[in-house]
Amino acid sequence: MFTGLVQEVGEVVASETRQGDGRLLVRAPMFAKRALGESVAVSGVCLTVTAADDAPGDAGPCAAFDVSLETLAQTTLGDLAAG
Repeated sequence: MFTGLVQEVGEVVASETRQGDGRLLVRAPMFAKRALGESVAVSGVCLTVTAADDAPGDAGPCAAFDVSLETLAQTTLGDLAAG
């Protein structure tokens, strides 16, 4: 259940398109404690953690989210880019 409170601000490490859908890789210290299948709100959109690992170059804990083409089109997630 989402509390509606911002617990942490992360950084988009990568944003890519895969067969028309998207995949976001977000770095944030809180992701050191995330597990596959957990729900996280990213820019107000509920997303499911599909991978959790350290960022490339050991830059810290990251979580990956697969995002549908429709979600990218109807939210601001389609505008996100690395950095």
